[in-house]
Amino acid sequence: MSQRCQQDFSHIAIVDAVDEHEEFLSHIKAITSADEYGPNLNESIAARFMSILKQESNKEELEAVLKTLLVPENCKLMGTTKINPELWPQLPQRIKMKDIKLQAVQRMVSKTLVSNARVTELMMNYSKVLPAEFLKSALELLVAGTNAAAMAQKEISYERKMEIKPYLNSDFATICSDKTLQSEFLFGSGLVETLKATKAASNVVKSVGNRGESARIRPLPYTLRGRNLNWRGRRQFRGGGQFRGTSRGHYNQKYIPKLKE
Repeated sequence: MSQRCQQDFSHIAIVDAVDEHEEFLSHIKAITSADEYGPNLNESIAARFMSILKQESNKEELEAVLKTLLVPENCKLMGTTKINPELWPQLPQRIKMKDIKLQAVQRMVSKTLVSNARVTELMMNYSKVLPAEFLKSALELLVAGTNAAAMAQKEISYERKMEIKPYLNSDFATICSDKTLQSEFLFGSGLVETLKATKAASNVVKSVGNRGESARIRPLPYTLRGRNLNWRGRRQFRGGGQFRGTSRGHYNQKYIPKLKE
């Protein structure tokens, strides 16, 4: 291979490697890029928030606050996603403990969603007496914060699925997709029906694949190997023993006319 060809193939390999890791590299870039800051807050408000961020969490006080932010009955998707009861008892203890830690983080995000929703409802209740411009600006900020919290909620759920996936039968790996319809359960509602459908589809594909494969590679019987493809078996005799065939060595062959040149 010429040097020019080697250089061309090398270039292709480098491009493929970059494409393969493009998403990963984009995440690194987003994490390591310099933060962009917005306008300053009111000094008193900024000082209060800085104090909250710096202080150590008091679990008892935090738990008391969290209890006031109960998930609304008619909006259960705000809550911490539960593992389907069909799977939880079968998981190893180590994975259960890891999932519980992720649930604790997800619970904080859940309370943020509840808080935003309650503030939005409060604003709606006082919308007739509050300035329209204030309502517009406040709602835009609430929606932006809610979208960020909702994204974090989904990302944590996906991370929990990825931790559990290695312990699932390979036939059911598809239930770990991030495309699963959102539900109060980690693997979606109606898991039993989903598993049955997934298993049935897996069996059908496997069965069809085996039949097709065996039909393609089925070998000739040992006794036919190396013989003329037109050979139709042993010579046969009809009636009073009269042999109907051709000369010895070519008996019972089908006549195939030659094409005219």
